[in-house]
Amino acid sequence: MTILIKNAYILTFDENQTVIPEGYILIKDNIIQEVQAGSYNGITPDTTIDANHRVVTPGLVNAHMHCYSTFSRGLDIGCAPSCFVEILEKLWWRLDKKLSTKDLYYSTLIPTMEAIRGGVTTFIDHHASPHCIPGCLDEVERALLDAGMRGILCYETSDRDGLEIAQQGIEENTRFIQKNNNNKDALVKGTYGLHASFTVSDNTLQQTIDNANQNNVGIHIHLAEDHADQTLTLTQYKKRLVHRLSDRKALNDKSITAHAVWVDENEKDILANSQAWVVHNPRSNMNNAVGVMDLLGLIQRNAKVCLGTDGMCGSIWPDLRTVAILQKLQHRDPRLVWNELWTLLKNNYQLANIFFPIPQGQLQKNHLADIVIFNYYPPTPLTQNNILGHFLFGFAHVQAHTVLINGKIVLQNYEFLHLDEKEIAAKSREQAIDFAKRF
Repeated sequence: MTILIKNAYILTFDENQTVIPEGYILIKDNIIQEVQAGSYNGITPDTTIDANHRVVTPGLVNAHMHCYSTFSRGLDIGCAPSCFVEILEKLWWRLDKKLSTKDLYYSTLIPTMEAIRGGVTTFIDHHASPHCIPGCLDEVERALLDAGMRGILCYETSDRDGLEIAQQGIEENTRFIQKNNNNKDALVKGTYGLHASFTVSDNTLQQTIDNANQNNVGIHIHLAEDHADQTLTLTQYKKRLVHRLSDRKALNDKSITAHAVWVDENEKDILANSQAWVVHNPRSNMNNAVGVMDLLGLIQRNAKVCLGTDGMCGSIWPDLRTVAILQKLQHRDPRLVWNELWTLLKNNYQLANIFFPIPQGQLQKNHLADIVIFNYYPPTPLTQNNILGHFLFGFAHVQAHTVLINGKIVLQNYEFLHLDEKEIAAKSREQAIDFAKRF
Protein backbone atom coordinates (compact mmCIF):
# COMPACT_ATOMS: atom_id res chain seq x y z
CA MET A 1 0.00 0.00 0.00
CA THR A 2 1.48 3.34 -1.08
CA ILE A 3 0.20 6.75 -0.06
CA LEU A 4 1.29 10.09 -1.50
CA ILE A 5 0.82 13.36 0.37
CA LYS A 6 1.23 16.19 -2.15
CA ASN A 7 1.14 19.99 -2.07
CA ALA A 8 2.43 19.89 1.49
CA TYR A 9 4.04 22.62 3.60
CA ILE A 10 6.42 20.22 5.36
CA LEU A 11 7.99 20.70 8.78
CA THR A 12 10.42 17.79 8.89
CA PHE A 13 11.42 18.11 12.57
CA ASP A 14 14.88 16.93 11.51
CA GLU A 15 18.08 18.06 13.22
CA ASN A 16 18.08 21.32 11.26
CA GLN A 17 14.31 21.94 11.60
CA THR A 18 14.16 21.87 7.80
CA VAL A 19 11.07 23.41 6.24
CA ILE A 20 9.89 22.47 2.76
CA PRO A 21 7.26 25.04 1.71
CA GLU A 22 6.09 22.98 -1.26
CA GLY A 23 6.74 19.26 -1.34
CA TYR A 24 5.51 15.70 -1.07
CA ILE A 25 5.77 12.65 1.18
CA LEU A 26 5.66 9.10 -0.20
CA ILE A 27 4.69 6.28 2.16
CA LYS A 28 4.82 2.53 1.65
CA ASP A 29 2.94 0.47 4.21
CA ASN A 30 3.90 2.14 7.51
CA ILE A 31 7.28 3.64 6.50
CA ILE A 32 8.15 6.98 4.91
CA GLN A 33 10.00 6.38 1.62
CA GLU A 34 10.56 9.90 0.29
CA VAL A 35 10.29 13.48 1.49
CA GLN A 36 11.13 15.93 -1.26
CA ALA A 37 10.49 19.46 -2.48
CA GLY A 38 8.42 19.92 -5.62
CA SER A 39 6.09 17.46 -7.31
CA TYR A 40 6.14 13.66 -7.31
CA ASN A 41 6.74 12.02 -10.69
CA GLY A 42 7.07 8.35 -9.80
CA ILE A 43 4.82 5.29 -10.03
CA THR A 44 1.18 6.10 -9.35
CA PRO A 45 0.43 5.51 -5.63
CA ASP A 46 -2.57 3.58 -4.35
CA THR A 47 -3.88 6.66 -2.53
CA THR A 48 -3.16 10.37 -2.99
CA ILE A 49 -3.88 12.98 -0.32
CA ASP A 50 -3.83 16.61 -1.38
CA ALA A 51 -2.61 18.66 1.59
CA ASN A 52 -3.64 21.77 -0.33
CA HIS A 53 -0.66 23.71 1.04
CA ARG A 54 -1.50 22.97 4.67
CA VAL A 55 1.28 22.43 7.21
CA VAL A 56 2.37 18.80 7.66
CA THR A 57 4.31 17.56 10.72
CA PRO A 58 5.18 14.29 12.40
CA GLY A 59 2.48 13.06 14.75
CA LEU A 60 2.95 14.32 18.30
CA VAL A 61 3.57 12.36 21.51
CA ASN A 62 1.85 12.97 24.85
CA ALA A 63 4.33 11.69 27.45
CA HIS A 64 2.01 11.45 30.48
CA MET A 65 -1.73 10.95 30.22
CA HIS A 66 -4.59 9.57 32.34
CA CYS A 67 -7.37 8.54 30.00
CA TYR A 68 -9.39 7.10 32.86
CA SER A 69 -10.01 10.63 34.16
CA THR A 70 -12.52 11.37 31.39
CA PHE A 71 -15.62 10.77 33.48
CA SER A 72 -14.52 13.43 35.95
CA ARG A 73 -15.68 16.11 33.49
CA GLY A 74 -18.53 17.98 35.15
CA LEU A 75 -18.69 15.40 37.95
CA ASP A 76 -20.20 16.67 41.21
CA ILE A 77 -17.93 15.42 44.00
CA GLY A 78 -19.88 17.21 46.72
CA CYS A 79 -17.00 19.27 48.10
CA ALA A 80 -14.17 21.62 47.18
CA PRO A 81 -10.78 20.03 47.96
CA SER A 82 -8.38 22.50 49.54
CA CYS A 83 -5.08 20.73 48.82
CA PHE A 84 -3.57 18.04 46.63
CA VAL A 85 -4.05 15.18 49.09
CA GLU A 86 -7.73 16.10 49.34
CA ILE A 87 -7.95 16.16 45.54
CA LEU A 88 -6.61 12.60 45.52
CA GLU A 89 -8.83 11.36 48.32
CA LYS A 90 -12.07 13.09 47.39
CA LEU A 91 -11.88 12.86 43.62
CA TRP A 92 -9.32 10.55 42.00
CA TRP A 93 -9.21 7.73 44.54
CA ARG A 94 -13.00 7.72 44.75
CA LEU A 95 -13.29 7.79 40.97
CA ASP A 96 -10.82 5.04 40.12
CA LYS A 97 -12.45 2.63 42.60
CA LYS A 98 -15.80 2.92 40.78
CA LEU A 99 -14.52 2.25 37.26
CA SER A 100 -15.93 -0.77 35.43
CA THR A 101 -14.60 -2.53 32.35
CA LYS A 102 -17.14 -0.74 30.17
CA ASP A 103 -16.14 2.61 31.68
CA LEU A 104 -12.54 2.00 30.65
CA TYR A 105 -13.35 1.67 26.98
CA TYR A 106 -15.26 4.93 26.63
CA SER A 107 -13.10 6.92 29.06
CA THR A 108 -10.15 6.01 26.83
CA LEU A 109 -11.77 6.35 23.41
CA ILE A 110 -13.07 9.89 23.96
CA PRO A 111 -9.72 11.55 24.87
CA THR A 112 -7.98 9.46 22.23
CA MET A 113 -10.20 10.89 19.51
CA GLU A 114 -9.68 14.39 20.91
CA ALA A 115 -5.93 13.82 20.93
CA ILE A 116 -5.90 12.72 17.31
CA ARG A 117 -7.79 15.86 16.38
CA GLY A 118 -4.97 17.78 18.11
CA GLY A 119 -2.31 15.93 16.14
CA VAL A 120 -1.23 13.48 18.85
CA THR A 121 -0.51 10.01 17.49
CA THR A 122 1.11 8.38 20.55
CA PHE A 123 -0.18 8.26 24.13
CA ILE A 124 1.94 7.28 27.12
CA ASP A 125 -0.90 6.49 29.51
CA HIS A 126 -0.87 5.81 33.24
CA HIS A 127 -4.00 3.85 34.25
CA ALA A 128 -5.77 3.12 37.56
CA SER A 129 -8.90 1.05 38.31
CA PRO A 130 -8.17 -0.85 41.57
CA HIS A 131 -11.42 -2.84 41.62
CA CYS A 132 -11.15 -3.68 37.93
CA ILE A 133 -7.52 -4.69 37.33
CA PRO A 134 -7.21 -8.05 35.52
CA GLY A 135 -7.46 -7.34 31.80
CA CYS A 136 -7.92 -3.59 32.29
CA LEU A 137 -5.00 -2.69 30.02
CA ASP A 138 -6.54 -4.80 27.26
CA GLU A 139 -9.65 -2.65 27.43
CA VAL A 140 -7.59 0.55 27.24
CA GLU A 141 -5.68 -0.99 24.35
CA ARG A 142 -8.93 -1.91 22.57
CA ALA A 143 -10.06 1.73 22.62
CA LEU A 144 -6.68 2.93 21.32
CA LEU A 145 -6.69 0.39 18.50
CA ASP A 146 -10.28 1.17 17.52
CA ALA A 147 -9.16 4.78 17.06
CA GLY A 148 -5.89 3.73 15.39
CA MET A 149 -3.77 5.31 18.14
CA ARG A 150 -0.24 4.22 19.10
CA GLY A 151 0.28 3.80 22.84
CA ILE A 152 2.47 2.84 25.78
CA LEU A 153 0.40 1.67 28.75
CA CYS A 154 0.89 0.78 32.39
CA TYR A 155 -1.19 0.13 35.48
CA GLU A 156 -0.34 2.38 38.45
CA THR A 157 0.42 -0.16 41.17
CA SER A 158 -0.13 1.13 44.70
CA ASP A 159 -0.46 -0.19 48.24
CA ARG A 160 -3.20 2.27 49.13
CA ASP A 161 -5.92 -0.35 48.54
CA GLY A 162 -4.11 -3.30 50.14
CA LEU A 163 -1.49 -5.90 49.28
CA GLU A 164 -3.75 -8.08 47.13
CA ILE A 165 -4.65 -5.19 44.82
CA ALA A 166 -1.01 -4.11 44.67
CA GLN A 167 -0.06 -7.60 43.56
CA GLN A 168 -2.79 -7.56 40.92
CA GLY A 169 -1.31 -4.34 39.55
CA ILE A 170 2.15 -5.87 39.18
CA GLU A 171 0.69 -8.97 37.55
CA GLU A 172 -1.42 -6.95 35.10
CA ASN A 173 1.64 -4.98 33.96
CA THR A 174 3.66 -8.17 33.57
CA ARG A 175 0.92 -9.91 31.61
CA PHE A 176 0.43 -6.98 29.23
CA ILE A 177 4.14 -6.43 28.66
CA GLN A 178 4.73 -10.09 27.88
CA LYS A 179 1.73 -10.12 25.55
CA ASN A 180 2.76 -7.08 23.49
CA ASN A 181 6.36 -5.96 23.84
CA ASN A 182 8.02 -8.78 21.92
CA ASN A 183 5.68 -8.22 18.98
CA LYS A 184 7.56 -5.73 16.81
CA ASP A 185 4.36 -4.87 14.92
CA ALA A 186 2.24 -4.15 18.02
CA LEU A 187 0.83 -0.64 18.00
CA VAL A 188 0.52 -0.64 21.79
CA LYS A 189 3.32 -1.54 24.22
CA GLY A 190 3.58 -1.81 27.99
CA THR A 191 5.72 -0.78 30.92
CA TYR A 192 5.43 -0.93 34.74
CA GLY A 193 3.43 1.71 36.55
CA LEU A 194 3.58 2.90 40.15
CA HIS A 195 1.41 5.57 41.70
CA ALA A 196 3.89 7.52 43.83
CA SER A 197 6.53 6.96 46.48
CA PHE A 198 4.24 7.74 49.40
CA THR A 199 1.67 5.07 48.41
CA VAL A 200 4.15 2.33 47.49
CA SER A 201 5.78 0.07 50.10
CA ASP A 202 9.38 -1.09 49.92
CA ASN A 203 8.25 -4.59 49.02
CA THR A 204 5.97 -3.45 46.20
CA LEU A 205 8.59 -1.02 44.92
CA GLN A 206 11.30 -3.66 44.84
CA GLN A 207 9.07 -6.30 43.28
CA THR A 208 8.10 -3.84 40.52
CA ILE A 209 11.72 -2.90 39.87
CA ASP A 210 12.75 -6.55 39.71
CA ASN A 211 9.96 -7.36 37.26
CA ALA A 212 10.81 -4.32 35.14
CA ASN A 213 14.44 -5.42 34.91
CA GLN A 214 13.42 -8.96 33.98
CA ASN A 215 11.17 -7.67 31.19
CA ASN A 216 13.60 -5.03 29.90
CA VAL A 217 11.44 -2.02 30.64
CA GLY A 218 11.39 0.73 33.27
CA ILE A 219 8.85 2.21 35.65
CA HIS A 220 6.38 5.05 35.13
CA ILE A 221 5.77 6.88 38.43
CA HIS A 222 4.47 10.19 39.79
CA LEU A 223 7.43 11.89 41.44
CA ALA A 224 7.23 14.82 43.85
CA GLU A 225 4.06 16.14 42.28
CA ASP A 226 3.13 17.69 45.62
CA HIS A 227 5.12 18.50 48.72
CA ALA A 228 3.18 15.75 50.51
CA ASP A 229 4.98 13.10 48.44
CA GLN A 230 8.30 14.28 49.89
CA THR A 231 7.15 14.76 53.48
CA LEU A 232 5.32 11.44 53.69
CA THR A 233 8.22 9.58 52.07
CA LEU A 234 10.63 11.16 54.57
CA THR A 235 8.35 10.21 57.45
CA GLN A 236 7.84 6.62 56.34
CA TYR A 237 11.18 5.73 54.75
CA LYS A 238 13.64 8.30 56.20
CA LYS A 239 14.77 9.30 52.71
CA ARG A 240 13.87 11.93 50.19
CA LEU A 241 11.98 10.23 47.43
CA VAL A 242 14.54 10.55 44.59
CA HIS A 243 17.16 9.03 46.91
CA ARG A 244 14.72 6.24 47.77
CA LEU A 245 14.20 5.41 44.10
CA SER A 246 17.86 5.83 43.21
CA ASP A 247 19.07 3.61 46.04
CA ARG A 248 16.88 0.82 44.71
CA LYS A 249 18.10 1.42 41.13
CA ALA A 250 14.62 2.38 39.96
CA LEU A 251 15.91 5.29 37.88
CA ASN A 252 17.42 4.53 34.48
CA ASP A 253 17.06 5.40 30.81
CA LYS A 254 13.77 3.47 30.58
CA SER A 255 12.14 5.09 33.64
CA ILE A 256 9.47 7.79 33.38
CA THR A 257 9.02 10.21 36.28
CA ALA A 258 6.10 12.60 36.07
CA HIS A 259 6.03 16.11 37.58
CA ALA A 260 9.24 16.50 39.67
CA VAL A 261 7.96 19.73 41.19
CA TRP A 262 9.24 19.27 44.76
CA VAL A 263 12.79 18.06 44.19
CA ASP A 264 15.88 19.75 45.62
CA GLU A 265 19.12 20.54 43.82
CA ASN A 266 20.75 17.24 44.66
CA GLU A 267 17.69 15.31 43.46
CA LYS A 268 17.79 17.21 40.17
CA ASP A 269 21.40 16.09 39.77
CA ILE A 270 20.43 12.48 40.42
CA LEU A 271 17.57 12.62 37.94
CA ALA A 272 19.83 14.06 35.26
CA ASN A 273 22.67 11.59 35.90
CA SER A 274 20.30 8.63 35.96
CA GLN A 275 19.06 9.42 32.42
CA ALA A 276 15.48 8.93 33.62
CA TRP A 277 12.78 10.76 31.69
CA VAL A 278 11.15 13.65 33.59
CA VAL A 279 7.71 14.70 32.33
CA HIS A 280 6.55 18.28 32.81
CA ASN A 281 2.76 18.71 33.16
CA PRO A 282 2.39 22.47 33.59
CA ARG A 283 -1.38 22.96 33.33
CA SER A 284 -2.16 20.08 35.69
CA ASN A 285 0.33 21.41 38.23
CA MET A 286 -1.25 24.84 37.97
CA ASN A 287 -4.77 23.43 38.25
CA ASN A 288 -3.86 21.45 41.37
CA ALA A 289 -1.91 24.40 42.79
CA VAL A 290 1.08 22.19 43.62
CA GLY A 291 3.85 24.39 42.23
CA VAL A 292 6.06 24.76 39.16
CA MET A 293 8.77 22.40 37.97
CA ASP A 294 12.26 23.92 37.70
CA LEU A 295 12.28 23.33 33.96
CA LEU A 296 15.34 25.41 33.20
CA GLY A 297 17.34 23.95 36.07
CA LEU A 298 16.67 20.41 34.89
CA ILE A 299 17.40 21.17 31.24
CA GLN A 300 20.64 22.94 32.20
CA ARG A 301 21.65 19.67 33.88
CA ASN A 302 20.87 17.81 30.62
CA ALA A 303 17.99 16.01 32.26
CA LYS A 304 15.69 14.41 29.71
CA VAL A 305 12.58 16.54 30.20
CA CYS A 306 9.41 15.69 28.26
CA LEU A 307 5.89 17.14 28.07
CA GLY A 308 2.58 15.62 29.14
CA THR A 309 -0.94 16.70 29.95
CA ASP A 310 -1.76 14.52 32.98
CA GLY A 311 -5.33 14.00 31.78
CA MET A 312 -6.16 17.69 31.34
CA CYS A 313 -6.69 16.96 27.65
CA GLY A 314 -5.27 14.73 24.93
CA SER A 315 -3.58 17.42 22.83
CA ILE A 316 -0.24 18.82 23.99
CA TRP A 317 -0.54 22.18 22.20
CA PRO A 318 -2.13 23.94 25.20
CA ASP A 319 0.60 22.65 27.50
CA LEU A 320 3.36 23.62 25.07
CA ARG A 321 2.11 27.19 25.11
CA THR A 322 1.68 27.11 28.89
CA VAL A 323 5.28 25.97 29.39
CA ALA A 324 6.57 29.10 27.71
CA ILE A 325 4.17 31.53 29.33
CA LEU A 326 4.52 30.06 32.81
CA GLN A 327 8.33 30.16 32.79
CA LYS A 328 8.36 33.75 31.53
CA LEU A 329 6.00 34.76 34.31
CA GLN A 330 7.74 32.79 37.04
CA HIS A 331 11.13 34.27 36.22
CA ARG A 332 9.74 37.62 35.11
CA ASP A 333 11.79 37.41 31.92
CA PRO A 334 10.05 37.45 28.50
CA ARG A 335 13.23 36.20 26.82
CA LEU A 336 12.99 32.75 28.36
CA VAL A 337 11.93 29.39 26.95
CA TRP A 338 12.10 29.09 23.21
CA ASN A 339 14.56 26.40 22.16
CA GLU A 340 13.59 24.49 25.30
CA LEU A 341 10.25 23.79 23.60
CA TRP A 342 12.08 21.88 20.87
CA THR A 343 13.83 19.94 23.61
CA LEU A 344 10.51 18.86 25.09
CA LEU A 345 9.03 17.83 21.75
CA LYS A 346 12.13 15.94 20.65
CA ASN A 347 12.47 14.18 24.01
CA ASN A 348 8.86 13.01 23.73
CA TYR A 349 9.78 11.28 20.49
CA GLN A 350 12.98 9.80 21.91
CA LEU A 351 11.05 8.39 24.85
CA ALA A 352 8.46 6.77 22.58
CA ASN A 353 11.21 5.39 20.35
CA ILE A 354 12.45 3.20 23.21
CA PHE A 355 9.37 1.04 22.72
CA PHE A 356 9.11 0.82 18.93
CA PRO A 357 11.68 -0.66 16.54
CA ILE A 358 11.12 1.96 13.82
CA PRO A 359 11.73 5.59 14.87
CA GLN A 360 9.07 8.28 14.82
CA GLY A 361 9.27 12.03 15.14
CA GLN A 362 10.82 13.11 11.84
CA LEU A 363 9.44 13.34 8.33
CA GLN A 364 12.37 11.49 6.82
CA LYS A 365 13.02 8.28 4.95
CA ASN A 366 12.76 5.10 7.06
CA HIS A 367 10.74 6.77 9.81
CA LEU A 368 7.27 5.73 10.92
CA ALA A 369 4.43 7.18 8.92
CA ASP A 370 2.76 8.89 11.89
CA ILE A 371 1.88 12.13 10.11
CA VAL A 372 -0.49 15.05 10.68
CA ILE A 373 -1.85 17.53 8.17
CA PHE A 374 -2.90 20.55 10.22
CA ASN A 375 -5.48 22.99 9.00
CA TYR A 376 -2.91 25.76 9.18
CA TYR A 377 -2.03 28.11 6.38
CA PRO A 378 0.87 30.26 7.65
CA PRO A 379 -0.27 33.89 7.58
CA THR A 380 3.35 35.01 7.81
CA PRO A 381 6.51 33.32 6.54
CA LEU A 382 7.21 30.01 8.31
CA THR A 383 10.89 29.10 8.31
CA GLN A 384 13.25 26.90 10.29
CA ASN A 385 14.06 29.93 12.44
CA ASN A 386 10.54 30.87 13.52
CA ILE A 387 8.62 27.59 13.79
CA LEU A 388 8.17 27.99 17.54
CA GLY A 389 6.43 31.33 17.10
CA HIS A 390 3.90 29.62 14.85
CA PHE A 391 3.52 26.77 17.33
CA LEU A 392 2.76 29.08 20.25
CA PHE A 393 0.55 31.60 18.52
CA GLY A 394 -0.88 29.70 15.58
CA PHE A 395 -1.07 25.96 16.07
CA ALA A 396 -2.66 26.28 19.48
CA HIS A 397 -5.91 27.18 17.76
CA VAL A 398 -6.08 24.69 14.89
CA GLN A 399 -7.13 21.08 14.46
CA ALA A 400 -5.79 18.28 12.37
CA HIS A 401 -7.32 18.00 8.93
CA THR A 402 -5.91 14.53 8.21
CA VAL A 403 -3.97 12.10 10.42
CA LEU A 404 -2.04 8.97 9.49
CA ILE A 405 -0.84 6.54 12.16
CA ASN A 406 1.36 3.62 11.23
CA GLY A 407 0.74 4.39 7.57
CA LYS A 408 -3.05 4.22 7.88
CA ILE A 409 -5.44 7.13 7.48
CA VAL A 410 -7.46 7.43 10.70
CA LEU A 411 -8.78 10.98 10.23
CA GLN A 412 -9.50 12.64 6.87
CA ASN A 413 -11.24 15.92 6.15
CA TYR A 414 -11.80 16.25 9.93
CA GLU A 415 -13.74 12.97 10.06
CA PHE A 416 -12.76 9.64 11.56
CA LEU A 417 -12.85 6.99 8.87
CA HIS A 418 -13.81 4.06 11.07
CA LEU A 419 -15.59 5.67 14.02
CA ASP A 420 -18.97 7.34 14.43
CA GLU A 421 -18.01 10.22 16.71
CA LYS A 422 -21.59 11.31 17.43
CA GLU A 423 -22.68 7.78 18.35
CA ILE A 424 -19.61 7.23 20.53
CA ALA A 425 -20.24 10.47 22.41
CA ALA A 426 -23.88 9.45 23.01
CA LYS A 427 -22.86 6.03 24.36
CA SER A 428 -20.18 7.64 26.49
CA ARG A 429 -22.75 10.00 28.03
CA GLU A 430 -24.97 7.04 28.88
CA GLN A 431 -22.03 5.29 30.50
CA ALA A 432 -21.00 8.45 32.35
CA ILE A 433 -24.52 8.81 33.80
CA ASP A 434 -24.33 5.25 35.08
CA PHE A 435 -20.87 5.93 36.47
CA ALA A 436 -22.01 9.09 38.28
CA LYS A 437 -24.69 7.07 40.07
CA ARG A 438 -22.02 4.64 41.27
CA PHE A 439 -19.69 7.47 42.27
